[in-house]
Amino acid sequence: MGARRCILCSFATITRLRIPSLPPVTAPGLTLVTPTRVDPPGRRLACSWAATEDDESQSALHRKTYHIKGSGRRSGVEMTTDTGHSLRTDVPHKMGGKDEAPQPVEHLLAAYLGCTQATALYVGRMMSLRVESMEYDVTAFRDERGALELPIDAVPSVPARLQRISGTVAVEFKAGIEVTEGQLQILAEQTETRCPVANMIRASGCDIDVNWTVKKVSRPED
Repeated sequence: MGARRCILCSFATITRLRIPSLPPVTAPGLTLVTPTRVDPPGRRLACSWAATEDDESQSALHRKTYHIKGSGRRSGVEMTTDTGHSLRTDVPHKMGGKDEAPQPVEHLLAAYLGCTQATALYVGRMMSLRVESMEYDVTAFRDERGALELPIDAVPSVPARLQRISGTVAVEFKAGIEVTEGQLQILAEQTETRCPVANMIRASGCDIDVNWTVKKVSRPED
């Protein structure tokens, strides 16, 4: 099999996935070695590869498909999924909407958090680390010129995508589990690498700079 080449993000590298230096977290039944910053040197992001014929046949065997239908009226869209769930989007009044539902970009961030949660549970389970809960606080920004710049028939001078997502993820593990610096690093890195939403966001060129820590939990004394 010939060498494969990333066709969407060969220019992109995972710049950093930070786990900041913090004082040791202590809680009954839980011990954490103080985490340090993780800075993968020039690690390439695996997102979309120029597939060989064998790659395509293997991909077909493992393909997961999603399907959604939607109906838009004015600024809002109502959607239904094949799994029986409904979603709505809208935009604020200042953008010409009715502000009756979350904005599409807010749904994107929600998808990022939800996908991170599901992926972290899987990664943690494979590492014999039981994740009990995760708390998120993230902020994203984009340059509005990417969507609004005129003239409308010209390509904007900046991309419309999100430019950066930053924030924190605090992870609570099952009582009695000792989490080392290395384990927390692997959990954070592998979760972001394996999360389809995070992978797609990074492939767009958006920087994800999120700090992973252990959630300090107050437990009642026996």
